[in-house]
Amino acid sequence: MRVKTTFFSTNNKSFFDYLFVILIFFLPNLPLYIRSLYGSFLTYVLMATVSIIAMPRVIAVRGYGKAGVTDSLIMSISLCFFYVLGGFFSGFTVRASPSASSFFTGLAIFMISVASVEIARALAISLAPNIKAKVFLGVIIGLFYSRSLLAIKSYLTSSVSQPISLVSDIVFSLVITLLHIDGGFLVALVFRLAVSFFWRFSPLIPDKSTLGVAWSSLESLAIITIYAFLSTIHEFSFGKPNIIANRNMLSKSLSTIAKIAYGGILASLFIVVFGGFMPMVIGSGSMTPTLSVGDVVLIKSQKEYSVGDVVAYRFMNQVVVHRIIDVSDKGFITKGDANSDKDPFIVPRESVIGRVSLKIPMIGWVSLALKNNINNSMLYIGSAIVSIGLVSLFISRRRI
Repeated sequence: MRVKTTFFSTNNKSFFDYLFVILIFFLPNLPLYIRSLYGSFLTYVLMATVSIIAMPRVIAVRGYGKAGVTDSLIMSISLCFFYVLGGFFSGFTVRASPSASSFFTGLAIFMISVASVEIARALAISLAPNIKAKVFLGVIIGLFYSRSLLAIKSYLTSSVSQPISLVSDIVFSLVITLLHIDGGFLVALVFRLAVSFFWRFSPLIPDKSTLGVAWSSLESLAIITIYAFLSTIHEFSFGKPNIIANRNMLSKSLSTIAKIAYGGILASLFIVVFGGFMPMVIGSGSMTPTLSVGDVVLIKSQKEYSVGDVVAYRFMNQVVVHRIIDVSDKGFITKGDANSDKDPFIVPRESVIGRVSLKIPMIGWVSLALKNNINNSMLYIGSAIVSIGLVSLFISRRRI
């Protein structure tokens, strides 16, 4: 049954809605003409002003379907959990903690940029005459808004040289657009803020460059899979209802289990990512029996290290986990528990990533197996084909 809303009807077209959409597109270009700090400052002040004025027009938007804020939170938590898991394959990048002033400045700019794009997307969707136009405009706005014309040119140039890297951006923008259509502005905004906040402010993020174009394919599959699962269970307009959803007792039980699971995932993510921990899979037996192949360890940076600490350090583009057996003026002398000899070098203090704080036995075997046995070329091609196929499936099987 189609649920219509006033906002998504074609009778509410307004000159001001068109104007807001156009302004939000062109405002990021101001620094090209006002080449100073004032240009950037003025840009964000104007974007914030336009967003505040336009906010009442989209804040109460409700979509065609049943997607809610809880669904968007579950999707964002699941996707961030995938990113952390992906870090076991690609490695992690640890970012230095910003000062309080730079953090809050960055947070303000981040909120203005994300909110303005989603306001523009919501307005464009409301102005579009049919569902195809809504989806098309929503995806385009997600790809190109909040960028200057020069940044858009550079983005398109890099996409031409590596078109597969554009797949995940298109899929991400598509899913946000579907959330706008199916749940409304707030539902889409919550999902976008949560996922973008992870990439912008998390001190621990996966290194995309390690897997290359495979990362884009895997990310696309993850986004689509998460959306497909929730749309099936919760009967989004773009999903196919599952018979399980109609069995009240079973449905409530599954819902309760899912909430507990997602709560655990969220708590784990918060502790690992924002607690300063870096997860790592042990890939050699040099620390047996203390650490075995396939164990996952959580590494935390310390101000001081002492003899007996098991530490992770960088050596020749690799991360080694060994025990400190002595300290010298130049650094640390280390040794694997299973090795008969100490390491033939001194580890500089600046090469130490952190101390092993927690061990989770054996759960890293899946990561090691995939690393050793997956043919990368087939992964790229297969993931790309499945991603494109699933996107086409979503569009072709729409139900509104």
